[in-house]
Amino acid sequence: MTGVADFIIAVANLIEAEGRTLRRSVMRMALGGLLFVLGLAFLAAGIGLLTWCVYLLFLEAVGLPLAAFLSGIVVLIAAGILVGVAILLNR
Repeated sequence: MTGVADFIIAVANLIEAEGRTLRRSVMRMALGGLLFVLGLAFLAAGIGLLTWCVYLLFLEAVGLPLAAFLSGIVVLIAAGILVGVAILLNR
């Protein structure tokens, strides 16, 4: 009878230890996901600021409509390069 009780206690201890490990892993994964999303937000803000900078540079040189067009072209070219690199990396 004591063998069964010892077995049940050992299983309960194992479940408790695995629960702590699972909790730590989930918290680490959640923190990593949060930092990844925050990094993406900063990346989007940085790209927006760089695009605005290109627009302002073109604005002084060529005027409002052409500056908007040219900065849009620059962003599309950058996006095309990034997509091309992503395609090459996934082959």
